[in-house]
Amino acid sequence: MAKYELLRAVLRKTGNPMDRSVWVLITVLQGETTGTWYQILGGPVEQTAYELKIHTKEIDSPEVKSYKKVADIREEDVAVVEAVARGEAPRYSQKWDPYSKNGWPHPHPETGYVTDGSD
Repeated sequence: MAKYELLRAVLRKTGNPMDRSVWVLITVLQGETTGTWYQILGGPVEQTAYELKIHTKEIDSPEVKSYKKVADIREEDVAVVEAVARGEAPRYSQKWDPYSKNGWPHPHPETGYVTDGSD
C-alpha cells in the first residue's frame, strides 16, 4: 500500500508590505517531489473573497520557505484530508506565527482562528 506524508509548508512573503507568511498543507507520496497543496487564497489584503485552492505542485517550490512533516498517512487518508479541507468554508488565511513556543500556529484566544499573533 502506498504511503503518503502530510506536510506543513511555510510560504515566503510576496513582497507586499501588508502580506505575512502563511502556511499550507501538502500531501505527497513518499519519495515523490510533487504533492497536492491545500491552500487558502484571497482575503482583505488582496481585496477578494477567501477561496480554497487544491492543486498539484512541486514541494520544493521557490515560494516555500520551509516545510515539516506532520505525519505519515495512508493512501485512503489523503481523501479524508481533501474532504475536511472542502468541508469548511474559507474564512481566513493560515498566517504563520514564528514566535509561538513550538513553531506552530496557534488559535486566537477569542475567535479560535489561527493567527499570526498580531491581532
